[in-house]
Amino acid sequence: TGLQKALDRALDKLDLGRMRPAQREGFLCSARCCEGGKGREDFQRCLQGCMEPVVRAEQVTTAAVGQMQERLGRCSSRCQDLAQQMLPSGASERQVQAAQAKMEGCIAQCAKEQEQQVPKMIKD
Repeated sequence: TGLQKALDRALDKLDLGRMRPAQREGFLCSARCCEGGKGREDFQRCLQGCMEPVVRAEQVTTAAVGQMQERLGRCSSRCQDLAQQMLPSGASERQVQAAQAKMEGCIAQCAKEQEQQVPKMIKD
C-alpha cells in the first residue's frame, strides 16, 4: 500500500541519516571502553553509556510507529462501525456490498491520512 511504502522510505531515510551514524559512534565509543585498565563495572557502564543514544532512538521510533498503527486501527474500527450502522436487519446483498464498499473507501482514507503524517513522524 501507499502507507507501507511511505513508512518504509521514511524508516530507510531515518536509518541511513540518523541511526547508522549514531550506531557508528556507539561502536567507536564502545571500542574506546576497551582501552585502559577499567574494572568490569566501569567497563559495563562505559558500554551502556555508549549505546544509550541508539537504544533511546530505537525506542522513540518504535513508539512512533506503534502510535501510528494504533491510530490506523482506531480509524479502521470507526469505518467498520459506520458500515455496520448503515445496514438494516435483513439487509439485501446489494446493501451489504454498498456498506462493504463504503467501509473499504473509509479505510483507504484512513491510510491516506496516516501516510500524510509519516514525514512529520520521522522529523519529530
